[in-house]
Formats: sequence, structure tokens, C-alpha cells
Amino acid sequence: MTTSKKVDFMARRRARALVLQGLYQYHLTQNSVESIRLDLLDSPNHPRCDEEYFDMLWLGVSRDREMLLQILAPCLDRDIDALSPVEQAVLLLAAWELNHRIEIPYRIIINEAIDLAKTYGGTDGLTLPKPMAAPMATNSLTASLINSPPKFARANGTVSRARSIRKQ
Repeated sequence: MTTSKKVDFMARRRARALVLQGLYQYHLTQNSVESIRLDLLDSPNHPRCDEEYFDMLWLGVSRDREMLLQILAPCLDRDIDALSPVEQAVLLLAAWELNHRIEIPYRIIINEAIDLAKTYGGTDGLTLPKPMAAPMATNSLTASLINSPPKFARANGTVSRARSIRKQ
């Protein structure tokens, strides 16, 4: 019998926030990724975050940063350098999660990105519309789900669009 690990949503949110802070710090200081990671590990919020998820996000986003910026560039209505450091960090996080965490419904990833932008960004902060999310997902399965959720046949023969009921 397989038991699934229960996910602490607030701990994951804290992990995302810590990675956002690290990406912001990297954008401003250009310190080494490992140096910033060590700073984040000393943060008072680190013990309360999902440490495994934090490590995965930090290593993934920092490793794939340049590729993610190339993926994001055609999806934006302005130059990537015109974005604030917070907006850029939020988009990097969302793009990485959309491409590497396909078990997390894309709507959750988008909602988390919007929440981070509202919490840490400016007043006319980032919006992440659904049409922008699809090109950010280079993973074909994720992109196809964003563009058209699967249909399910009901017992009476009618078809309904699936709602994402999976949890993070």
C-alpha cells in the first residue's frame, strides 16, 4: 500500500517566497547562487518552509535562469529588463514550475505567482493571464492542459470540462 505525503500548502508558499527573495537578491547583487542560498538557509522563515521544495525550486530556477528568460521574452509585452526584479523573479518561478512540476495544476501555479506578485510587488504589479501561461510551459502536456482542459463524459452522455481538483 502506497501512502502519499501530505503537502503543507503554507510551507510551500513560504518556500516560494524564500526563492523569490533569493532571486531578487541575485538580480540586485549578482552574488553567487550558493552564497545567496546560504543566506536564505539562515533566514528566520527557512525552518517554517518546505525545505525539500525550497531546494528543488532554488536549484532548478537558478540553474535554468537563462533558459527561462528566453522562454519568457516572447510572452511579454515589454522587454524582460523593463520588468521590476520582483516581477522577473515571480515569472521565473512560475515558468519553472509550469515546466517541471506537472503534477501541480497550472491554476495553482498561476495563483501562487499572482499572490507573490501582490505581496512583494508594486501596486501596478504583474498580472499573469492564462494566454501568457501556455507559451511559458514548454512542456507539451502542461501547455495542452492550459489551452484545453480534458473533457469527461458523464453517465447521461453529456460532456463536461474537467476542473482541476488535484492538490498541490
